[in-house]
Amino acid sequence: MSVTHDLDQLLREGPVVVNIGPRQFGDAVLDQDAEVVQVEWTPPVGDPALAQLLDELM
Repeated sequence: MSVTHDLDQLLREGPVVVNIGPRQFGDAVLDQDAEVVQVEWTPPVGDPALAQLLDELM
């Protein structure tokens, strides 16, 4: 496929976004009427303070 074909397809069908991270990021994409696939993943954390900050984001 050519770049032009891929771009035409993207503009016709819209993007599909894979969100790996806080659900709010995916929600912002949904608000723009784009399709979102949410991946439930959390990074491994050894620092309890950093883990707390990440929990607050999610």
